[in-house]
Amino acid sequence: MKSRSASKIKLTSYDDLLGGTAALEDIREVAIDELHSFAGHPFKVKDDEEMKELVESVKAQGILTALLVRPLKKGGYEIISGHRRKHAAELAGLEQVPVIVREMDNDSAVRAMVDSNLQRENILPSEKAFAYRMKMEAVKHQGISGADSAKEVGKSSNDSSRQVYRYIRLTYLTNTLLKTVDEKLIKLQTGEQLSYLSIIEQEMVEEVHGSTGKYPSLEQAKQLRQHREEKTLTKEIVRLLIIGEPKKKRTIILKQDDIKKYFPPDYDEQKMRNIICQLLEEWSNQNH
Repeated sequence: MKSRSASKIKLTSYDDLLGGTAALEDIREVAIDELHSFAGHPFKVKDDEEMKELVESVKAQGILTALLVRPLKKGGYEIISGHRRKHAAELAGLEQVPVIVREMDNDSAVRAMVDSNLQRENILPSEKAFAYRMKMEAVKHQGISGADSAKEVGKSSNDSSRQVYRYIRLTYLTNTLLKTVDEKLIKLQTGEQLSYLSIIEQEMVEEVHGSTGKYPSLEQAKQLRQHREEKTLTKEIVRLLIIGEPKKKRTIILKQDDIKKYFPPDYDEQKMRNIICQLLEEWSNQNH
């Protein structure tokens, strides 16, 4: 099925965000098999309910928003914006989709790809993490460094420099721990602290969760990081910090000579113990 979109195409606001003169650029129909995903694209394309709705929309109205692509030297085009629309078009049975072809260098393409995808709702922390890391590298290549680079990275999504660095730290987590951040089993700040542990040390955290079902709190994660920096982190310390040290049993020793004077001479040890326990129980009932 060929594209049904040519007469209905509109341009979204983020086309202006991407820095082109979209209204003046030609829209052309391109075969879907000529379109290639962006290298290292960090945003997942899921076959979820939103995708089902998008597919139904494409079947009914075609592609309403042209994809943004850049030409590849080897032939074909690399998608800058529109990975989900391309997938929906495939599922809807289209053979062609409308695109805007724009010449872009690698760093400009990365920035455009990240900024356009950050306009979506329901972005996972892991997606944002790798997107920010890619954009940070691109920004630095373009001559922006230091605190200004993080500020520039977070500008399109209103994230502070601190928050940008926090997200980027998540890219140093193991896949398992990163998934727990996505699933909100541990908080973003906790994930940031755990990211300073080595892979082996992070696997220790995973082992403790596997046997206890517990993940570290933010405070516990900070303590793990401190032990890591002091080079004192061991598997046992990881376990004790996460599950807590077992409460020590309180042992009270009463010397026989100290209590024997309160009982008749013919009372044996068992009788004295029974009376002591009875008196303690009465005291407890009166004071609790």
